[in-house]
Amino acid sequence: MKNIEVEVRGPLNESELKEAKAFFDKNAKFIKEKDRLTLLYFRGDKIPKDVSEYHGEKVDLRLRVTNKKAEMIIKYGSWSGSDSRKEISLQIDLNKFEEAIEFLKNLGWHVCVAYSTKTHVYEYKEIEFALVDILNLKDNYFEAEIMAHENEDINKIKQDLIKLCKEIGLREYKGNEFEKQCNDINYICPLDFNKDSFSDLKKKFKEFL
Repeated sequence: MKNIEVEVRGPLNESELKEAKAFFDKNAKFIKEKDRLTLLYFRGDKIPKDVSEYHGEKVDLRLRVTNKKAEMIIKYGSWSGSDSRKEISLQIDLNKFEEAIEFLKNLGWHVCVAYSTKTHVYEYKEIEFALVDILNLKDNYFEAEIMAHENEDINKIKQDLIKLCKEIGLREYKGNEFEKQCNDINYICPLDFNKDSFSDLKKKFKEFL
């Protein structure tokens, strides 16, 4: 079973996003469009002012609704602008999304940031490319992703991904670009379900829920 997600990410401004979309529309196989709401959880009682404080945390816990289908996602491993982590996805009924929030709250996970994205997904040279438009934020990004077995040479796979991205004019995050974008996302809609309610979330993202 391939359970290691090898991913390369990089920034896209508005014009770069349009250029990348035009390239993939012409040269790649279009897979799907995704309208997604993400609840990105943080361990503890507050969202860090700077995500660099969170680099030691290996558990990446999320609730997501993608095209009206809900799931709970756990990614495990060190994270950065480009990474390779184990990923487990559990499908849940959309009408039980509120229960999932309550479930995590009772396990001590109650602080998160909610944000929405529109994504165009393509297949190019057997690699999945996603162009992600973060709604209510000027910054966008791309993801190049492939699943691998644990016993494969993950570093070689990652370097091959980076090489392919460069060939088509896409670059990785550099310096603190990735952390800055994460910090910007964290200000879109921070939530604490010890204080905030599901109704508060639903009012802000009613088109997803």
